[in-house]
Amino acid sequence: TLPNLGTIQRVVIGHNNKGVGAAWHLASVSVLCIHTGQEVNFAYCGWLSKDDAPYKTEVELLPVAGGAQGPHAMCRYSVIVYTSDIRGAGTDAGVSCVLHGDKGSTPMLTLENSKNNFERGARDDFSVESADVGKLQKLQIGHDNKGAGPAWHLQHVEVVNHSTGARATFYADKWLDVKLGTTTLVIPATQADTAPTNNKWKLSVQTSDMRGAGTDADISVMLVGSKGSSQEIMLQSSADNFERNKWDEFVIDLSSMDIGDLTQLEIGYATKRSASGAVGGLFGKQWGLSHVEVMNVASGVKQVFLYDGWISKAKPRVLLLPGKASDKTTYAASHTPHFATCHLLTTSSRLSCGLIMQH
Repeated sequence: TLPNLGTIQRVVIGHNNKGVGAAWHLASVSVLCIHTGQEVNFAYCGWLSKDDAPYKTEVELLPVAGGAQGPHAMCRYSVIVYTSDIRGAGTDAGVSCVLHGDKGSTPMLTLENSKNNFERGARDDFSVESADVGKLQKLQIGHDNKGAGPAWHLQHVEVVNHSTGARATFYADKWLDVKLGTTTLVIPATQADTAPTNNKWKLSVQTSDMRGAGTDADISVMLVGSKGSSQEIMLQSSADNFERNKWDEFVIDLSSMDIGDLTQLEIGYATKRSASGAVGGLFGKQWGLSHVEVMNVASGVKQVFLYDGWISKAKPRVLLLPGKASDKTTYAASHTPHFATCHLLTTSSRLSCGLIMQH
C-alpha cells in the first residue's frame, strides 16, 4: 500500500540488467489507483538494454496525450538519425532539432547519447520528450559547427510519436557545412503512404582505362527528368572512388521529388567541393569518364549515358543524353536551360553527348 500520491505525472521503470537475456522491450505501462479510479497510461515501445538503442536500462515516462494531464500532456518521441555513407559524412559537432506539427512546435531538442554519435553510415536513436505537437509537418535540424570536422552529410531522419504511433520521415541527403552556407535544414515530412515509388536510382559509373584517368576530386551528378531536375548530388561511397578502369556504384534517393522519366544526366566536378576533394583535385587534375548506367530501382528500367572523354578544368561538367552501346551515331549537345539540342557530327560505334558547362 502506497500513500496518496495525488495526480500521477510521471513514472520511472527499468531493470538491473542481470541474468541471461536481460534486454527487455517495453511496450507501455498503465497505472490504476483502485481507490480513486484514476488511470494513467505511459507509452514507450522501445528497448531497455545495454546492447540496443538507446542503450539504457531505465527510462522516465510521461503520460500520453489525453491522459491525466489532458490534451496538452507530454509525449515521447523517438528521433532516428541516419548519417550518409560517404567520405567525410560524420561530424563531431553538437546536433539539435525542433519538431513542428499542426498543434505547435517543440523547444530545441539536443540529440546526444554517445561520444560517437553521427559517424559515417551510422544510425543514431534518441528518445526525447515534449508536448504533443500533433501531426508532424516539418523538422528543423542543425549543428553548432564545433569540434574537429564539423561538416555533416545527413541522409534522413525518422520520428515516431509514441503516444499515437504515428511515424514521419524527413529526407535530406545534404551537407550541413558552414563553408557551403548552411548548418541548419528545415525539411518537410514525407509520409510513407504518400512517398513516390520511383524516387530511387542506382548509378554505375565507369572510369576509363587510360593512363591518368582516375581522380580523387569530388564528383557530382544532377538527374534531369520530364517533370523536373534533382539538386546537385555528390557521388561518394568510399575513399577510392573513380580509380582507373573501375566501376563505382551509388544509390540516389530523391525522397519526395518525382523527376519523371530520366531524359538527361549532368556529371562532372562538384561545384562545391569538400576539403578532401579540393586536395584530391590538385593531384588528379582530370578524370577519364567512360560512361554511366542509370537504373530506376522501382521499375528496373536502365539507361546508358556514354561519354568516353575527359573531365578537366577546361570542361568541368558535361550534359549527357541516353543512348545504347549499339547505336552508330555520335552527337554533341549544346545547352540552354531545361533542354539540350543535338547536332550530328560523325559516325561511330556509340552514342555520346557532351556539354561544357559555364560557371
